[in-house]
Amino acid sequence: MTGPMAKTFRTLTAGSTAPNVNAGDMYITANSKKAVKIATFGKGGEGQQITILFQDNNTTLAHNTKTMFLAGAQDVRLNIGDTIQLVFYKDIWYETSRSDNS
Repeated sequence: MTGPMAKTFRTLTAGSTAPNVNAGDMYITANSKKAVKIATFGKGGEGQQITILFQDNNTTLAHNTKTMFLAGAQDVRLNIGDTIQLVFYKDIWYETSRSDNS
């Protein structure tokens, strides 16, 4: 592949329990000062898939059958360098994969 990549990582709003993801599909966490539990992602579009690269040890994703289905039906707190992918369908985020890079 030649030339620059068109995609860039955007930072999720620190401290938000429902950060907006309408600006792209690749995000990093930035909750370096306090623990945050994300209950959903705001402004998702039908069929949108997002990848989140964890860059802190303070962010937890909350499993909830009305907003975010996560593997194992449990909250997820990943380590720095780990990733998770979710897809948006009918107002719910569904986990499609995750990586353990720690």
